[in-house]
Amino acid sequence: MRVQLFAVCLTLCGGLSEARASRSLRVQLDNCSTWSERDLERLVQLELGTVGGGESDVGSADVAIVCSAADVTITARESSNRALSRTVELTPAAEDGAHLLAISVAQLVRALAWLPESTPAAPRPARAADTRPPAPATRPRSRALELHLGAGPRARQFSSMLTTYRVGVGSGALLANAVRLGGAVSYERGEATRAAGQVTAELLGAAVQVGYEPWRGPRWSYLLQLELGLRHLALRGKDATSGVQVGQARGFGGEAQLGMGPVMRWQGAGAALLLEGGATHFGGRGLVSNEQPVSLDGVWAGAELRLLWAP
Repeated sequence: MRVQLFAVCLTLCGGLSEARASRSLRVQLDNCSTWSERDLERLVQLELGTVGGGESDVGSADVAIVCSAADVTITARESSNRALSRTVELTPAAEDGAHLLAISVAQLVRALAWLPESTPAAPRPARAADTRPPAPATRPRSRALELHLGAGPRARQFSSMLTTYRVGVGSGALLANAVRLGGAVSYERGEATRAAGQVTAELLGAAVQVGYEPWRGPRWSYLLQLELGLRHLALRGKDATSGVQVGQARGFGGEAQLGMGPVMRWQGAGAALLLEGGATHFGGRGLVSNEQPVSLDGVWAGAELRLLWAP
């Protein structure tokens, strides 16, 4: 009689254990038409009791099962956002597949209960550096020192088309956000042809340059540049028949010019294309018998391609 009562108690406790487990386990099948969610929940509850040695003590667990042609993916998640996932090589048509799947689900749910609960980290108090207001956005700054090499033509005497070609080197230092002060030296040469001979003009000079960029982007900008310089002029005349130099003149003069154009800079290098115009005064000219004199006095126009480098 005692044995029969003990057996009845075990049966009732097992049923109570299964009832309690059923409240904490939810199974959802996806593309698994062979199996039933309710039957699989019952099998998993039995396996959980076997694995745990009695009533399952796992929290509320949601189990999602996705079937494919060759395997089954199981994902278990509980209320504290702990989650585990595994893939089992099992097909819905496999013999005793529901029992094997229940064992795999029970093992995954039990392992989920063993994971440490993740607690949200306490907010870190802000340091003094973290409370500083963000720095205001500024326009990209050019480098402090910039070197340049430039070359280009100049129309010096429009009536007789005396064209010279200039080569110069220089540098500039940044004074403010858009203003640069620098200097340059240059060499310039041109020839004028007359019936009596040929006149060669050579200019060597130095200048002070002030540049201003009214608009500047990350790579492109626009440059306005004023240049004031001192030039040394040498005029030499050759006879058309003999080719012998028949005369020369030398002198100093002043020059003022304005240039403008786009500038491109990239990783310490760049290029600028400037249109230039200015005026020169030397106080002398090259005389040619019975023909128009050669003079570099007056206004002129030209262009310059400039290569930039910021060391």
